[in-house]
Amino acid sequence: MTATKATTELVRSYSEGRICPFENIQEFENALIELVTSFSESWLTSNSGHPLQILWARKDILASIELAYIGCSIQKIKPVSPDQLRQNIKLLKNNDRGTMAGAVWEIILAAAFHNPPDQKSRLLGPHRRTYDVDVETRDGSKTRISVKNFGQSEKDRDFVVHFDSIEKIIKHSIIRHIQIIIFRKDNYPSPQEWASLIRTLKILIRSNNYYMHYLVNGWDISITPLTNDQMKKLTGLDTASLYESKSSSTLFIALPFYKNENKNIESKLIDACSDLIDNGSIESNESKNSLFIHLPEYVSLEDYVDWCKEFFLKNPHAPISYITLLQPAYATDPEKDESFLATNYAVIERPNKPKPINKLKIELPIGKPANKITISFNIGFEIPKHHYTMQSGHIYVDYGDITRGGKMKVRYINGIIIHAIAEINREKIFLSKNYPSTLRLALL
Repeated sequence: MTATKATTELVRSYSEGRICPFENIQEFENALIELVTSFSESWLTSNSGHPLQILWARKDILASIELAYIGCSIQKIKPVSPDQLRQNIKLLKNNDRGTMAGAVWEIILAAAFHNPPDQKSRLLGPHRRTYDVDVETRDGSKTRISVKNFGQSEKDRDFVVHFDSIEKIIKHSIIRHIQIIIFRKDNYPSPQEWASLIRTLKILIRSNNYYMHYLVNGWDISITPLTNDQMKKLTGLDTASLYESKSSSTLFIALPFYKNENKNIESKLIDACSDLIDNGSIESNESKNSLFIHLPEYVSLEDYVDWCKEFFLKNPHAPISYITLLQPAYATDPEKDESFLATNYAVIERPNKPKPINKLKIELPIGKPANKITISFNIGFEIPKHHYTMQSGHIYVDYGDITRGGKMKVRYINGIIIHAIAEINREKIFLSKNYPSTLRLALL
């Protein structure tokens, strides 16, 4: 066996059974090989609960997207910053969510900004306190980029934990097809108010009342049936109906930010400025400082844009020329009937900068820009600003008898997985291969 043939067989073993996120499968295979080379196959398959190991074990499209995203980024920056990359990979293996998120986004951005000859970047490694990536453009100007993962504050984590808890209660308790909308307008709930919500939901879900609107302790709870007419509209097929042998449900929750959430980002921006000043990273006409902030999908990017603008107004001489906010999410374009990795982003410039900033080119390995990521499904009202929002659900659609022809299709609608069932020669076929276990991103 030749060396070339052996290598080809090795590559194919990693992509076998996975859904390829690229048009060229070789590109996907190379990204997976890069992950094996960087982390080792034994670590990736050790199943100790690390998000990257969980992604490696999954075979669905969303897992493939995240694996390819990270593998391609490592592949691109390795020749430029091999030693620093090894340090980041070591941190990425860490079990602390904040540490691993910071490490992975430093790798991704160092690769995304490296587009020679017009633009060259370096990953500086975790031992550099002030900034993580530097970029030099063809004209000799430089930009120092500090990568901040402001993904989860204490209240962010609290919201996600309670959402997941409620999702599990619904999954194990529903006895009919329902959609649940939970809204809170005025204040973030206390532990006692969360407990009150959960007690109330357990009672309501088991009720035979199909239309409920309940107000209790500041909670606005709406429970209504999912209908066959909704399925026809969702799928565009008159043959579509709810599968009666399995209960379908959707969950949408919107809660106001905790009262000090804006202070949380303001304090971190001030800390970043102090680090830059204390360590001599002063701006000049040829050298600029930038912050790059990763946001989770359940917060409003528009809120963070407003808070960054307020920060610049309060701190007109902050040593930062601009702040870039980036928010990835697996989203749906209803007009094209397709799901994709969307990148919602915004750039906030310091108003009084002495000269225009260099517009750096960024090339992310997968996905496309989105002006706004909307996750709501059939909620019937506009969510106010300053709210967390999250949605999930599993809807099981029966497409009828397709023995003599017909259509059936799995769909994803911003957190909701629409499963497909049909009948062929009097046998029910459940199209379930490689369903994502969740539409929420694990590492990105």
